Amino acid sequence: MPLTFHAPTHRRIISRTQTLLLISLSSGLAACGAPGSSETSASEEEGTETEEGTTTGDDDAARPTSGTRLLAQYLEAEGGARVFERVFDSELDTVCTPGLADDGQMRCLPTYFMDVVYLDAQCSEPVFMGPTGEGFDFAYARTRSTSCDHVSNYASYRIDWDRSVPTQDIYRRGPEGCTAAQSADQPLFAVSEIPATDLVSLERRERSMAEGLVVISYDGADGSRLPGGYLDSGRSVPCVPSEVDGRCVPVELTSVWTDRYADEGCTQAVGEPIYGDATCAPQMLIDRGDTSDECALPAPRYFEAGELSSAVYELAGDACTSGVPGSVGVLVGAEVAPTTLPSIRAEVVDGSEVAELGYFDAEGERVGDAGLWIAAWGALCMLREGPGQQLYCGAQGAGIVVEPGNGIPVPWSNTDCTGTLLTDGRSCAGQGEAPLWNIISESWYERGPEFTGEGSMEFMGSCSPLPPMTGPLIEVGPLIPIAELPQLTRVDG
Repeated sequence: MPLTFHAPTHRRIISRTQTLLLISLSSGLAACGAPGSSETSASEEEGTETEEGTTTGDDDAARPTSGTRLLAQYLEAEGGARVFERVFDSELDTVCTPGLADDGQMRCLPTYFMDVVYLDAQCSEPVFMGPTGEGFDFAYARTRSTSCDHVSNYASYRIDWDRSVPTQDIYRRGPEGCTAAQSADQPLFAVSEIPATDLVSLERRERSMAEGLVVISYDGADGSRLPGGYLDSGRSVPCVPSEVDGRCVPVELTSVWTDRYADEGCTQAVGEPIYGDATCAPQMLIDRGDTSDECALPAPRYFEAGELSSAVYELAGDACTSGVPGSVGVLVGAEVAPTTLPSIRAEVVDGSEVAELGYFDAEGERVGDAGLWIAAWGALCMLREGPGQQLYCGAQGAGIVVEPGNGIPVPWSNTDCTGTLLTDGRSCAGQGEAPLWNIISESWYERGPEFTGEGSMEFMGSCSPLPPMTGPLIEVGPLIPIAELPQLTRVDG
């Protein structure tokens, strides 16, 4: 990923498809930032009061800060670079994000929300349905949005892992009310509701930037300042940064189908709806083009999203045939010029070994944190947790190392399935030094030279000649001790 100088203090990254360290957080917060969704909290600061408790003021650009209860937590590298990671509720001992609570006020709600289902036809007896075991030891759950306009008031619950509920028929709350669902296919556990007043109330702020970009933040009643994502003011929809073309695209963005249509002649294109408790049309559709070469992605095309279509046809060769009964698509509307979307780009802030990656608007003003950039790797930092809960940087978009015995084809440098392990390496320009990752063992390896020999492929105990590959293969080098990877510390801001 080559870099070009943008200004004396920061550099612009020519984007490719890599998920930024905090993109999920930006998306989640932006989804909570619909206009008019907040209420005024008990805290008052200098500024101008607008509709629905929204406040604007000159200090909105400040980075997130901790209050007496909500902690704005950052990831800090050894060289001093640090970026915002999450909000931590020190009283509930859990991560939280802004959301509309069931009392109609914006509050910091527990982030981890899984299935809350019900045992009765009135949806008055909630239980938690979800997996158990390592990685699923969170303490809280909350209800999901049940409407297409996402104005549901969320209820939050404590999960009682010690009180299991016998498997039985369950009910779900959706747009049509409380309806019967299939029998529970995962364990059920008792829950107890958290009163909304036990959660920190938030007051929404907006700061207008260049090209219609609006930065949303929230002031907590405990004195905290939380990020709230971004808004495309021209369309009045929450948006998130796109790494491909540096635009703030709607949160609800789905793909145009390449082989499905709404009419018998297969002329009216349709796109993918949003599936959930309700089937909804997205805010916009995207045609990503040919994505087979992730190192040379084409510029995407955007389209207005039309109404839902219950008639979906499929084009197979020259034949237009009826699709799967019950299929639903979204009518593809007029094309949207990318230049009508607000500009927001991820740019390296300084020349440190581990550097801050900030989001900047069209006029070069910083509007948020995007992640950490590892200059030597030419790659983004992927937050990982090692032994003893030590936080460190892996390489986002790293080549994946696969070892024998996992039911996955394994390439070798010799023709008899011996020698040096190989990987696709994902060696896009600018990523020549990024380490390789073994997902199963959570290990990292040095990137070896590009492999040009014949090689072989081991799969399910058999060895065969190495088939043609779509990209270059890289030899897997020596193991890298985790202590030698960039180390991170979680600090309160």
